[in-house]
Amino acid sequence: MVSNFDTTPIFHLLPLPTLVVALDGEDLRIKDINPAYANLLHTQSKELRGKLLEEVFSNSFLPSASNILSSLKKVFASGEKHKFVEAPNQDSEENRNWVWQVEHIPQGNRENLKEVVQVLQKQSRTENWPIIADIPQTSGNPFSLWEEGLKLSKTGTWELDLTSQRLFWSPTVKEIHGVSITYQPELSSAIHFYKEGVSRKVIGKALELAKENGQPFDVELQIITAKGKEKWIRATGKVAFENGLVSRVYGAVQDIDETKRSFMGMLSEKIHYETLLQSIKAIVYVANADKLYLTFVSSQVESLLGYQSWNLTLYQNFWTKFAEKSKIKEIESNYKSLGSQSPSFEMKYVIRHNNGELVPIHDRVTVIKKKNITLFRGVITLD
Repeated sequence: MVSNFDTTPIFHLLPLPTLVVALDGEDLRIKDINPAYANLLHTQSKELRGKLLEEVFSNSFLPSASNILSSLKKVFASGEKHKFVEAPNQDSEENRNWVWQVEHIPQGNRENLKEVVQVLQKQSRTENWPIIADIPQTSGNPFSLWEEGLKLSKTGTWELDLTSQRLFWSPTVKEIHGVSITYQPELSSAIHFYKEGVSRKVIGKALELAKENGQPFDVELQIITAKGKEKWIRATGKVAFENGLVSRVYGAVQDIDETKRSFMGMLSEKIHYETLLQSIKAIVYVANADKLYLTFVSSQVESLLGYQSWNLTLYQNFWTKFAEKSKIKEIESNYKSLGSQSPSFEMKYVIRHNNGELVPIHDRVTVIKKKNITLFRGVITLD
């Protein structure tokens, strides 16, 4: 059996689904897998470590096991990275517009190669891509896992030492913020890159909760670069403890501006019914269907449930955080199951008001699918 792999924390922050494959005698097993990959399979990383690779890739949603194994054999034989694309196995209108891109990156030279990293991402299908095809590789030394994964996803890393109050930005984070490579960030000035208003409030609250309670965060916010450009980023953070106290906060910053603006285009109609939202006695929201986090919620959530709308973006899963504990798994499962089967559905359950009272709600949900994004647009009323 493969032993637990002590991977750098950055591995677990990579936004692209990434796993480490290791030789175990004649078998190929998963040595480590990041949360982004585990989320695809609706499970946790710890449930997949040590499993045979074929067991995971028997899932029809993922690339086929035969193509994965064929690619890995090439990598182990040559010591060079290999990349291919494959259409998803599930035949639907949505799946005809994209393909999987699978990249295998050797960790070590050919003579002692025991581990290969797999990076998985969705790509829009182009006319010149067949159903299954190899992508030519350039010669040269293979990239390390971190360089390759971060490069593919426009992601940089940051770290705040709470003892010295020193803030570190990687070169990619500096590039995202539009500053020079010699720029030395300070916490007091770095937070002012975030757009005044909701974005600055959310990142300030996220850092406060991380430092005081050790709470991780994953938020999508706007910054204003040093060159005056407004840009969407995804900021993630985790904490490290020393003697029982939070000693540092670290994480990743990803440039998601292009994707987010496309995503926000789908929500442009909210401008036209903003007045309506304020006049009806209901909570209107838009949420990412995969992760169940809110991207928009009307201000009625404050009068009906006692929560500030901007503050809810700190929680990836509003429903399961504030629902009855005994019903959390059932509610989350029902949302994902019904959302994958029907263009609209209804849910009734109990949620916790900010004052602690349990309140019965009725959620009427419309499923919106466009390209690679699936959204829930819901209207919540109190029963």
